[in-house]
Amino acid sequence: MRTLRNLKKPTVLVLLGWNTPVAIRAIGRYARQANWHVESRPIYTEEIPIGWKGDGLIISDSPRAEMHRFLRRQVTRQPTAIYGSNNLGLPAPAVSEDNVAAGRLAARHFLERNHRHFAWVNAYCGRTATERRDGFIRELHAAGATCALLEFPSASPSASGWKQRRQWLAQHLRQLKRPLALFALDDQLASDAITVCIEQGWRVPEEISVVGVGNLEFACECSLVPLTSIDLGEEDVAWRTAEVLDDLMHNKPAPGSILLPPRGIIIRQSSDTLAVGHAGVQRALRFMKDNLERPIGTEHIAEAAGLSRQALYQFFREELDCTPADQLLHFRLEQARRQLRESKDSAEKIALACGFGTRRTFDRCFMRTHNMPASAWRQQEKTAYPRLTGFTG
Repeated sequence: MRTLRNLKKPTVLVLLGWNTPVAIRAIGRYARQANWHVESRPIYTEEIPIGWKGDGLIISDSPRAEMHRFLRRQVTRQPTAIYGSNNLGLPAPAVSEDNVAAGRLAARHFLERNHRHFAWVNAYCGRTATERRDGFIRELHAAGATCALLEFPSASPSASGWKQRRQWLAQHLRQLKRPLALFALDDQLASDAITVCIEQGWRVPEEISVVGVGNLEFACECSLVPLTSIDLGEEDVAWRTAEVLDDLMHNKPAPGSILLPPRGIIIRQSSDTLAVGHAGVQRALRFMKDNLERPIGTEHIAEAAGLSRQALYQFFREELDCTPADQLLHFRLEQARRQLRESKDSAEKIALACGFGTRRTFDRCFMRTHNMPASAWRQQEKTAYPRLTGFTG
């Protein structure tokens, strides 16, 4: 991070096509440490700052034709960095999330959960939508799967268009096989899809499993069913955009397009299940997930499923090609990985919380599955998608 300069503050105009608080906060933190003066009024007023002059510009493209014309004129008049992927060919370096990688990540998440029927839901045009869709479809095709494309024919943002889109989605979902894995362009559309499912009496995630993109807390946590979402690392993209502009204002060469990978997928209830058709196996899986911390055995699982032990083994082999004990271990390791990644709890505490009984048993199971100790895996995750230098978000 650059040291503060006792010079006249550079003036930077920030013009983002939509008000994204995470990005604005990240740019603001960089600006404070770089000693910039930031002008951001147009973000909130949608005012077009005709005649503005300054030292640098951070932009994302706007759907408003008059704003886009202003950006096209302005982008050549001072160093400019573009935040995000929908820049429509503006001649400036862009930093964006890797939308193809986001689509692939969603596909792998569903495939790992035994899904065989897939759908993509979208209501908007643009490069972002195309890349997320293509990444999702390519990963599915590589696994020998196909995908239904549910792309609403109109992008009307009006209230009547919103209602019409929900009716259209319900009509098309009704025709698809289940269990269904549904990937939506963003968290808002994914939350809408969950609402449609609940209104139609379809269970989420047992009948329709849903994943969105963006990890917007208010959309994900406040959905009718908490929403699984791909964390694009929005603040990392914004921070890197500000860093690129800083370099340009110091006469460093302009970089090419920069893609930053997603941080990962945040698993919540909307997709936290395995796709199975047998009701007894569904009951067994739910019992396992609800009792991970307890020392449960096959006899407890069979009783919860309403099956004999022999039938339980048979149906697990048919549906999931594994034993109940194998699946229970998988759930426990999955939960352990989540806690290693998201908490500061000790390995001993995580081992007990995930039903391993002892740290030694946990270490042995983790090593056998991942070929490394849990402590090494945790450190690897911390460095896999690091926040960029100076950002403490």
